Amino acid sequence: MKKYIFFFVCITYLYTFISVPQETGQKYYDGHILDELSRRPLEDEDSLLYEQYLREERLSESTLADSNLTLVGEWPWKQCYAVAVRDSYALIGNGKLIQVMDISDPSNPTVAAEYNTGGLVRDIQLRDTLAFVCTRGGLQILDISDLFNPREISFLSLIATRQVIPTDSFAYVLGNPGVNPRVFVIDISDLANPYIRSSILTIADWPVYIGVSNRFIYATGINFPYLTIIDARNPDSLIGVALGGVWSNAICVRDTFLYLGMGGMLAVFSISNPIEPFLLDTIYSGTELEMRAITVEGNYAYASHDSSLCIYDITNPYDVFFVSRLKTIRGRSLKIKDSVVHIATRTGYNIINVANIDSMHEVGKFYTGGRPNDIAIQGHYAYVATGRPGLTILDLSNPIAPVRVGVLDFGATSYSIAVKNSFAYIGADGFWTVDISNPRALKTTSYTPSEVYWTQDIVVNKNRAYILEKELAIFNITNPSKPENKVYYIIPHPSFRLDVKDSLLFVISEDSGSSVLIVLNVYDVSNIFEVYRSPFSARGICVEDTIAYVADDYGLTILNISKPGFPILSSITTPGSRSIVDMTHLGKYLYMSYGTMVIVDVSDPLSPKVVGRGGGNVRIEAYDKYIYLCGEIFLTIIRNELITSVKDSPLYPTENKLFQNYPNPFNSSTSIKFCVKEYGLTTIKIFNIVAQEIATIFEEYTTPGYYTITWNTDNIPSGIYFYRFKTKSYWENKRGILIK
Repeated sequence: MKKYIFFFVCITYLYTFISVPQETGQKYYDGHILDELSRRPLEDEDSLLYEQYLREERLSESTLADSNLTLVGEWPWKQCYAVAVRDSYALIGNGKLIQVMDISDPSNPTVAAEYNTGGLVRDIQLRDTLAFVCTRGGLQILDISDLFNPREISFLSLIATRQVIPTDSFAYVLGNPGVNPRVFVIDISDLANPYIRSSILTIADWPVYIGVSNRFIYATGINFPYLTIIDARNPDSLIGVALGGVWSNAICVRDTFLYLGMGGMLAVFSISNPIEPFLLDTIYSGTELEMRAITVEGNYAYASHDSSLCIYDITNPYDVFFVSRLKTIRGRSLKIKDSVVHIATRTGYNIINVANIDSMHEVGKFYTGGRPNDIAIQGHYAYVATGRPGLTILDLSNPIAPVRVGVLDFGATSYSIAVKNSFAYIGADGFWTVDISNPRALKTTSYTPSEVYWTQDIVVNKNRAYILEKELAIFNITNPSKPENKVYYIIPHPSFRLDVKDSLLFVISEDSGSSVLIVLNVYDVSNIFEVYRSPFSARGICVEDTIAYVADDYGLTILNISKPGFPILSSITTPGSRSIVDMTHLGKYLYMSYGTMVIVDVSDPLSPKVVGRGGGNVRIEAYDKYIYLCGEIFLTIIRNELITSVKDSPLYPTENKLFQNYPNPFNSSTSIKFCVKEYGLTTIKIFNIVAQEIATIFEEYTTPGYYTITWNTDNIPSGIYFYRFKTKSYWENKRGILIK
């Protein structure tokens, strides 16, 4: 009965492609496949991977070519796509890194060593003392006889490799999975000099994965419903067979059996005859969500669906059945060892105990980098909205090598972020506030759901947070841990960038097919009204003091917002085409990012000048001499060589200092101001005239900045008191006189 259901589903699926003439059964072809197979739509993930490769190349070339800019570093952490296990260690892909995780205590996986491959790690496969690694740029072979000191043996350049399966003297590599998916046969008989013996296109495209058995290669596919079978017995002359009606998006080959993920089903085929797979059985998992990865161990198949890990009993391949499910994040790669499943997910590395298949449970987790969608800088910390996990905090004390000091996964994908004092305001599937007073112990303090999945932009000013969702949402953040009085203002057009100055809110919005700047008076949130609409196109906005910098279709327009009508002070042309422009201002420089990154000297608003140009990205921030670019690729760090001193930098404290309390003498209360230059525990303690400690009035982990606290003295008598200010590297005393 299940076989009939399976074939009914396949026929239904084929019917959806009725407008595209196709053949069922088998179709033979060789490596010179017809050109029309190269013109296919891209899967989002794989097209991003390919674009990522091209952007990084352009970014590197253009920034290094500009004498005013120097590419100095990056934050290489990103999503986890690959995992491999050896003994009590797991090797995971974390962005460009291979991190060796000590899993002797599965509940607390820790980084024991790491190796920067230089490209996004997509797959890791182990063979003896070797690791075969797919990166954005090719196949890398590493000697891991010493796990704590991986050593590159060789590298073979291939664009956008996704998967590798090493055998005896060959490695089978899947490359270009989103555009013209191609399988390469790599000769690795000489590990120091691998080379391509042959290659062949697959009939099907996204998502494509491969399995190998006895030099037959099986490639999945769903866009065109074919399973591609490649006869690679002659490594110099590949022959492909397209098996019609078998659509799939996950694959595992063991012995003479082929396991395919087909939507929410697991299908088992016999490949005793490798060129003619024979369906033995199918089983429905109970979820319509796609299967993404499969691994087989003993009598069980372990499969990751979009929202769960499922286990199937395959003891009898003619009668497989579903056993158990655990809700978890979608896995990109699965490995199993000693009743523990190791999963590479979008969020990071997950460890699942499956010793009891009826009650499997997560025992450990390690968050990786996520996708940097937005960035805010306060002091020498970068606060990055990293998709999943939602928030990552980097210490920029050494801008060339940022260090992750905090991470928080609050269960949603973050898209935008703003930071003020001890709180981060994050747009995800709603509005989140996070207490960042201690970057190593982050905690969410509030959540307000939204009707939309993501937010376009967030800005914070004084006691309000402005969030650009489907509409404009305004929150009162007088108490930042509990935003309240949510107000909606409907902007009649799609909008994508915000900035604010006092009671004026600047919005970049679509209007009649073009983008314009709309300025709203938000002094009274119950009576918001429009005060200005630009007569020219607008793609980005940055406001500083009495100046509004507006990116338009051709360049930059500067407005004087202190005068009625916002008169234009100047405009210049900047290079490159643009759709949405992200902007930030620091000292005398304005930074614009829109694929191209442009530096404009705006020290004279009447005569701005383009003084630097490099590869851009999506979001941009600046701190000190450094520019931070983030978006679909990694967080990239560029030094602005035009800045020879820090005089143009923001006025973050360069020293720890305690100021005299005011008023002094005082009656019942007084204010104490202090500044800190580094993250750490800060305390202020009160002592009497004989050096006895009588109170601690401040004890918090502080980020760099200026602080003012109030000392209330209701319960102590008149007299002379000393207050001691102490950080991890500094202390200072001052005297206050209380008169009642």
